[in-house]
Amino acid sequence: MALAAPWLVEAGIHPKVIQELIGHKTIATTLDTYSHALPVPHGQAIRVFRG
Repeated sequence: MALAAPWLVEAGIHPKVIQELIGHKTIATTLDTYSHALPVPHGQAIRVFRG
């Protein structure tokens, strides 16, 4: 299942679901391991702050 994790992240599956499927003890482990596959929505974050 771990080999599918990056595709699950890219497909928008919530990291908590991925954590449970893979069997990581903490969400931090999942996020630390697969954060490279997460989109980088910096522009969206900036728009939130600018209103």
